[in-house]
Amino acid sequence: PAQCAITDEENALFYPWYTQYSWDNSFNPDYPRVAGIWATAYQEKTGQSVDGVISITPTMVQDLLAATGDSFTLSDGTAMNATKVLQHDLYWKYFSSGSSTSESNDVCDALFAEAAEYAFDSALDNMNASSLMKLASTMMGGLDDRRIMIWLANASEQSHIENMGYSGSMTAASKQQPTLGVFVNFWAGSKLGWWLGMDTQIGTPVTGNDGSRTYHVTT
Repeated sequence: PAQCAITDEENALFYPWYTQYSWDNSFNPDYPRVAGIWATAYQEKTGQSVDGVISITPTMVQDLLAATGDSFTLSDGTAMNATKVLQHDLYWKYFSSGSSTSESNDVCDALFAEAAEYAFDSALDNMNASSLMKLASTMMGGLDDRRIMIWLANASEQSHIENMGYSGSMTAASKQQPTLGVFVNFWAGSKLGWWLGMDTQIGTPVTGNDGSRTYHVTT
């Protein structure tokens, strides 16, 4: 929607897909911006506003199932090892089946939703003191490493999320504490990302005559 005010910089960095398809909004690593766009687009499409947007990764689905000691099989008969199934197997199964891309997308999206719904229902059903502690520990682990990110439409409530460090925002680095972020978007149905690893090493800074510092970085 026009009220999202997508900038020229965003279009240059993240390509037109960034605003054409909701699942590609997260090309931008600044999660509050992503969630705000998604919420605005959702409201325009459905006429319903949302109080917030929560992002979870497939690894969190698996962790939730592990915390509850539960397991299940998807409606298409696929047994769940959530991370591998959701990040690789379903794409291999349906995108190599000869079906159209749109049909394969629809099937995979439906199975993703089924897995996430089951995991959260399993975690919240029959809650007791022991399962509550396991759930809290699992969720905190996801918040700490950005596998869960939260955005709330209420600015006051969102400020608390920011202060706790769980917003996924890209805060501006200070000169005293420079920060480097390396983000990779592997935009391909092959899901080769399942097989890839990435590691970044930052060398000792070299200070120039003008006081500037240069860092040698290897990814």
